Amino acid sequence: MVVYVKVNMLHLKVASANNKRKREVKMKKINKIWLNIAVIAIVGLVVFGCVNDINITGSNPCVICDVDPCVCQIGISCVTCGEDLCVCLTNTPCVICSEDPCVCDESDPPIINKNIEDWELYTLILDMKQEIEDYGFTQPADEDFLEADEIFNTAIDAYMADEDEAAALGEEAKNLFESILKNGWIAYLAPIKTAAATERELAVAERANIASRDLFRNADALYNQADTDYENENFKVAAQGYIEAKKGFTSARDDTESKRLRAEEAIRIAECTIGGGHYFTLWQQTTAPTCTTAAIETEKCSGCTVLGTETRSGAPALGHSENCGH
Repeated sequence: MVVYVKVNMLHLKVASANNKRKREVKMKKINKIWLNIAVIAIVGLVVFGCVNDINITGSNPCVICDVDPCVCQIGISCVTCGEDLCVCLTNTPCVICSEDPCVCDESDPPIINKNIEDWELYTLILDMKQEIEDYGFTQPADEDFLEADEIFNTAIDAYMADEDEAAALGEEAKNLFESILKNGWIAYLAPIKTAAATERELAVAERANIASRDLFRNADALYNQADTDYENENFKVAAQGYIEAKKGFTSARDDTESKRLRAEEAIRIAECTIGGGHYFTLWQQTTAPTCTTAAIETEKCSGCTVLGTETRSGAPALGHSENCGH
């Protein structure tokens, strides 16, 4: 029973909503018909006024050509209906003042007059400013940064007011931010670049360029590319290149050292086995100490690690304890 009631209520709500939408659609159609009649009547008056040289629209000029709409000859079309702005039947308001395009107040600057290149310049400046702040290349009280930021804000104000100096101010701000960004990257990269160069010198000194040729060559290619990026002021990529190159040179050095130790071990073993002689200069514990006896150490060859026959006492006895069993 409860389910049946809920279903009926849901159907009633849906039916009510559908009836409401039907009424709204009907009213919109009626309003649209009256609106079209009114617009056609206004257009007829405008055309009549233009033909008879009468200014129907008053003293407000068209925002596109800055003269009376009846004599506007620029031919700019509405982006919605494709008709001339002054006879557009869609009643689309002006994007500047939200009024009818033919009576839009000329004191509102039209967006169409603004230079898109200037806006792209300001977007570039914002990206540079963000990069400066992200990498900490400036402090809040830095005079150069504050000056550049002030000029940039002035350029934006001039742009919005359609003033001629907007572009020049933007270029000035751009140059200041570029200088701050470049100097910041140079200071940031100095220790990274030096560390990579030092690691490269150590690798060459240890003959890693010969013993671990492939590893060294890969690291050297990264290093040279980082130098090229640095010269081209592609600093962010150069930073990563120097870091990776340093890691590569370190790997080449480690590989060279490992090869050297293996070679020395092979030589010692060869001297013992082929030469027939051992060098018992080392000692190795062969018997661990107990609670009553000391440890025993046996001589060991330093070349091949073979144990000899000589022994000696090692670590002292551990002494008795509760768990030693004595």
